[in-house]
Parts: sequence; C-alpha cells; structure tokens
Amino acid sequence: MKSVVFSLNMLHLTKGNTDSIYYTASENATISTPRFLFIFEHRASDGKVLINLRPEYYSRYDYNTIVVNTYFANAIEGLWKYTIRQKADTSITEIGTIVETGYMMLHPSTEFEPTIYDEQLNTFTIYNGE
Repeated sequence: MKSVVFSLNMLHLTKGNTDSIYYTASENATISTPRFLFIFEHRASDGKVLINLRPEYYSRYDYNTIVVNTYFANAIEGLWKYTIRQKADTSITEIGTIVETGYMMLHPSTEFEPTIYDEQLNTFTIYNGE
C-alpha cells in the first residue's frame, strides 16, 4: 500500500491575470496519465470553484497556466483551501483519490492603496507641561 504525504502549499492568483500554478500532485498519483480536479473552497463563505486540468510536468513538479477570471471573476478575494483529486477523465465530480491539499490566496486585480494625508500640520501645543 502506498502512503500519501500531504503537503500544505500556497498558491497565489490575481484577478485579471493569467497565472502559473506549481504543485506536486503527480508524485502521489496512482494513475499513469492523470488529470487533476482542483476543488477550491473559500474559507469564510460557501464559495466553491472546481477546475479539471491536465498537468504539464517538469522534472519534480507539475504546473498549469490559468486565466484567473475564467474561474474566479465573481469570486471573493482572500484565503481559499484547495484539494486536488486524481481523475482519469475530464469530469468535475468530487470523487477520486486526494493527492494534494493546500491554500490559495486570491488577490484583487488592483491592490488596495491607502489614502495619504500630506497636508496635516505636525506641530503641537502643550499646555502646563501635560
């Protein structure tokens, strides 16, 4: 019986981008040419996104390129948990052996920029030494 070791990885996706993701699911796969079903679940809401991908394999890791808005255009930014299940087909049913788990941070298309107040007077008057 093959033992499976789960690694906690962090993926970063940004809305509006085409991002590459790197993972190591093939090393735990038991199918010779697997596809991988990514099940993304938002940590604070009931949001769920499923993506079935055929991995590109390079040496020790797998990777894919994802057009983020194709799957996450209306999704809530923040922390998502993901589970990868091996599949023999292109279905998105949540069955199959789990080969990797981790977290994904979904970033907004434009980073938050705080308001800077530069017209503030920085002199202070002290009364009675208090």
